[in-house]
Amino acid sequence: MPELPDLAVFSKNLNKMIQGKELKSAVIHQKQKIKVSEKDLRALEGKKLAKVYREGKRLFFDFGKDALLALHLMLHGKLVYSDDPNPKYALLSLTFQDGQTLSLTDFQQLANIELNPAEADAIDALSAKLTPQFLKDLLQSSRSKIKTLLMDQKHIAGIGNAYADEILYAANISPPIRCE
Repeated sequence: MPELPDLAVFSKNLNKMIQGKELKSAVIHQKQKIKVSEKDLRALEGKKLAKVYREGKRLFFDFGKDALLALHLMLHGKLVYSDDPNPKYALLSLTFQDGQTLSLTDFQQLANIELNPAEADAIDALSAKLTPQFLKDLLQSSRSKIKTLLMDQKHIAGIGNAYADEILYAANISPPIRCE
């Protein structure tokens, strides 16, 4: 599963490739798995992509006012950028005016696609608001295992299994320790 550093690189590279390009078409390939209607998604067509950015474990494609597409790749979601508008396991394909298509593929069909999602309550793992005091208060208010708490996307968005292990290793903390 892509985690925060991976998604930061994805957003940087996607900005280089498609920022400023006009969306020619948006196609949903697996309608039953997507929380967005095709009609609502088509409202993005003709708009220019202002930027791609990451918050937590989601990538956001900003097409302007009331036109924010959010993708969560989950465990096996992949982004494919090619001239093929219908790659294998595609859930969503965005074709730009130059004919290139960005597709979200997922053989398990678990990736999430949302249009104009609600703002997350959790603090982003790279936010300046994630202070030592915030962590202290969070740890003191919970009896969960510390690794579980770090990975809880309701509290801190963006940390997954691999990076939670790395954080705890660097801090010389055993993952099974409870926050008491």
